[in-house]
Amino acid sequence: MARQKEIYLVATYLKGPRKGVNTGVAGYLNNDKNISYQEKVVVTRGLKDRDVTADIILNLTQKTVFKNRFGTKNVWETLAAYYSDAYPQYFKVTPAPDDVALKVDDVVDENTQG
Repeated sequence: MARQKEIYLVATYLKGPRKGVNTGVAGYLNNDKNISYQEKVVVTRGLKDRDVTADIILNLTQKTVFKNRFGTKNVWETLAAYYSDAYPQYFKVTPAPDDVALKVDDVVDENTQG
């Protein structure tokens, strides 16, 4: 029997000007009030070539931080807590209170948009 691919949470963040900001003013991106972030999160089996550009990759099978481009501490508990709170449809609470597991039925197929 072939080994199943591991399950990953892949998050990408896009930074751009907030709606209504005058982008013609030099240095407008230096002010955090002028910036808007878009978050795209996908849960998938195995990593694809396109995932190398992601900002955060969590290995949900091994419960480890595979990649964290933001340079913050790679603390599994902190990141897993954030994503399980923000995207509860991908997570379920297991009998251990501090444990988070993925609902396998919600894994996105590689050909499906998340």
